[in-house]
Amino acid sequence: MRLLWVCLLAISCGPHGTSSHPARKPVACKDRVARLGNRLGALVLTTPGAVPHVRGLRSLDSAHGQPIDARGSVLAVTRDGSVVVSGNWLDTVQAGRDYISAVEKKGVEDALREQGPPPPWPLYIWPDRDAPIPVIADLVAGLSDHWRPRLLVGGGVAVAASDRELLEQPSVRATAATLPGVEPDATTFIARELRTALAGCTPVFEVFVRSQKEEARAADMLAKDVAPALGACDCRAADADVFEWGMLATFGAYEPPLRWIAIPKLARRDRRTIGQIVN
Repeated sequence: MRLLWVCLLAISCGPHGTSSHPARKPVACKDRVARLGNRLGALVLTTPGAVPHVRGLRSLDSAHGQPIDARGSVLAVTRDGSVVVSGNWLDTVQAGRDYISAVEKKGVEDALREQGPPPPWPLYIWPDRDAPIPVIADLVAGLSDHWRPRLLVGGGVAVAASDRELLEQPSVRATAATLPGVEPDATTFIARELRTALAGCTPVFEVFVRSQKEEARAADMLAKDVAPALGACDCRAADADVFEWGMLATFGAYEPPLRWIAIPKLARRDRRTIGQIVN
């Protein structure tokens, strides 16, 4: 999620396009705050960690997937073997292993200070169905007992019916229609749209800044604090509809939900893809 918030806090961009659709009756701020807070609160319960959904990644399908019951660290693996962490593309698998080590060190320190959950923590590997097995095997090789490795898989069909009123807003329709289908373009796009839509509401920006310092708990912080912060500025944002859509999109509201399975035994010399052994 770091890339999203860095882009959001750093990118300036131009105005949105216009639409010929007639304007709808504005949503009362208190109603918007309640709606956004409830939706983020529900979505975070199924969020494996502080990571935007990686668009263009084709998740595995498995009939054995279990619901997300705890948040942890998430590393995505693309079909070309790239490792994605918090919206950032890492150059090597070793960089992914170094990331895991750094998170583990901080997690242990936080647990000792009673500022974070004690180990073991989930370590979610989220592969494209054509991701090479050796990359996944390298990432999980030699993990300490502080980790409980899990494989993220698809968990069904996205349901957006509860956001119908929001999705029908002209500016939201225009923005969603131009969302890139691949990364990192999609994350950068959403960050830019969030920043533009949020202009005029400083309290929400302050929440984003705080969340950068709490990556392991960023999803929970954002789900809890963003909606009240929007209310603190009386929803005086450039486009509260697009901001609301962008937050929900970041939490995966319009993507198939994720579940997890145990990681099967993997060999570094296995030249198959993960989709060839998981069903």
